[in-house]
Amino acid sequence: MRDGIYKVLFESHGRKGFNIVAASDGVITGCDQTHFTTGTYEIDGNRLKANLHMTRHSKRADFIEIADQDEIDIKMSGICSLGFGQFDARVAGRSDIDVTATFQWVCDL
Repeated sequence: MRDGIYKVLFESHGRKGFNIVAASDGVITGCDQTHFTTGTYEIDGNRLKANLHMTRHSKRADFIEIADQDEIDIKMSGICSLGFGQFDARVAGRSDIDVTATFQWVCDL
Protein backbone atom coordinates (compact mmCIF):
# COMPACT_ATOMS: atom_id res chain seq x y z
CA MET A 1 0.00 0.00 0.00
CA ARG A 2 1.38 3.37 -0.94
CA ASP A 3 0.74 6.74 0.68
CA GLY A 4 -2.07 8.62 -1.00
CA ILE A 5 -5.78 9.21 -1.33
CA TYR A 6 -8.04 6.18 -1.66
CA LYS A 7 -11.67 5.56 -2.50
CA VAL A 8 -13.23 2.92 -0.28
CA LEU A 9 -16.33 1.05 -1.38
CA PHE A 10 -18.05 -0.90 1.40
CA GLU A 11 -21.05 -3.15 1.84
CA SER A 12 -22.93 -4.66 4.76
CA HIS A 13 -26.13 -6.67 4.52
CA GLY A 14 -27.00 -5.21 1.12
CA ARG A 15 -26.30 -1.61 2.12
CA LYS A 16 -23.49 0.09 0.20
CA GLY A 17 -21.47 3.22 0.77
CA PHE A 18 -18.21 4.94 0.04
CA ASN A 19 -15.52 6.86 1.85
CA ILE A 20 -12.55 8.93 0.70
CA VAL A 21 -9.47 8.57 2.90
CA ALA A 22 -5.90 9.77 2.98
CA ALA A 23 -3.35 7.20 4.18
CA SER A 24 0.21 8.12 5.07
CA ASP A 25 2.83 6.77 7.47
CA GLY A 26 0.34 4.64 9.40
CA VAL A 27 -2.34 7.34 9.78
CA ILE A 28 -5.76 7.41 8.08
CA THR A 29 -8.12 10.40 7.83
CA GLY A 30 -11.21 10.72 5.70
CA CYS A 31 -14.89 11.39 5.35
CA ASP A 32 -18.13 9.91 4.03
CA GLN A 33 -21.66 11.31 3.80
CA THR A 34 -22.25 11.27 7.56
CA HIS A 35 -18.98 10.60 9.44
CA PHE A 36 -15.40 11.85 9.67
CA THR A 37 -12.83 9.03 9.96
CA THR A 38 -9.52 8.97 11.85
CA GLY A 39 -7.33 6.00 12.62
CA THR A 40 -4.11 4.08 12.33
CA TYR A 41 -2.94 1.17 10.20
CA GLU A 42 -0.10 -1.33 10.06
CA ILE A 43 1.15 -3.29 7.08
CA ASP A 44 3.08 -6.56 7.29
CA GLY A 45 3.91 -7.82 3.81
CA ASN A 46 0.57 -7.82 2.04
CA ARG A 47 -1.50 -7.93 5.26
CA LEU A 48 -3.24 -4.79 6.52
CA LYS A 49 -4.68 -4.14 9.98
CA ALA A 50 -6.35 -0.89 11.02
CA ASN A 51 -8.28 0.67 13.88
CA LEU A 52 -10.67 3.43 12.87
CA HIS A 53 -12.85 5.87 14.78
CA MET A 54 -15.75 7.57 13.03
CA THR A 55 -17.49 10.68 14.38
CA ARG A 56 -20.79 11.96 13.01
CA HIS A 57 -20.69 15.31 11.21
CA SER A 58 -24.18 15.18 9.62
CA LYS A 59 -27.51 13.46 10.05
CA ARG A 60 -29.24 12.78 6.74
CA ALA A 61 -32.84 11.59 6.52
CA ASP A 62 -32.28 10.50 2.91
CA PHE A 63 -29.34 8.21 3.77
CA ILE A 64 -29.54 4.74 5.34
CA GLU A 65 -26.47 4.16 7.48
CA ILE A 66 -24.82 0.81 8.11
CA ALA A 67 -24.38 1.65 11.81
CA ASP A 68 -26.65 4.50 12.90
CA GLN A 69 -24.38 5.76 15.68
CA ASP A 70 -22.72 9.10 16.45
CA GLU A 71 -19.41 7.42 17.38
CA ILE A 72 -18.23 4.20 15.69
CA ASP A 73 -15.09 2.17 16.34
CA ILE A 74 -14.02 -0.29 13.65
CA LYS A 75 -11.33 -2.96 13.51
CA MET A 76 -10.38 -4.10 10.05
CA SER A 77 -7.99 -6.57 8.48
CA GLY A 78 -7.29 -7.71 4.98
CA ILE A 79 -4.86 -7.83 2.12
CA CYS A 80 -3.29 -5.05 0.09
CA SER A 81 -0.98 -4.43 -2.82
CA LEU A 82 0.63 -1.23 -4.03
CA GLY A 83 -2.64 0.61 -4.73
CA PHE A 84 -5.49 -1.80 -4.02
CA GLY A 85 -6.85 -3.86 -1.14
CA GLN A 86 -9.74 -5.76 0.34
CA PHE A 87 -10.74 -6.00 3.97
CA ASP A 88 -13.30 -7.28 6.42
CA ALA A 89 -14.31 -5.06 9.30
CA ARG A 90 -16.21 -5.34 12.57
CA VAL A 91 -18.04 -2.52 14.33
CA ALA A 92 -17.19 -2.53 18.05
CA GLY A 93 -20.16 -3.53 20.19
CA ARG A 94 -22.23 -4.55 17.14
CA SER A 95 -21.81 -8.26 16.42
CA ASP A 96 -24.73 -7.96 13.97
CA ILE A 97 -22.70 -5.76 11.61
CA ASP A 98 -19.99 -7.16 9.37
CA VAL A 99 -18.52 -5.07 6.59
CA THR A 100 -16.61 -6.03 3.47
CA ALA A 101 -14.81 -3.42 1.45
CA THR A 102 -12.31 -2.68 -1.26
CA PHE A 103 -10.03 0.30 -1.52
CA GLN A 104 -8.28 1.72 -4.55
CA TRP A 105 -5.52 4.32 -4.78
CA VAL A 106 -6.70 7.54 -6.52
CA CYS A 107 -3.75 9.96 -6.29
CA ASP A 108 -0.74 11.15 -4.31
CA LEU A 109 -1.21 13.35 -1.27
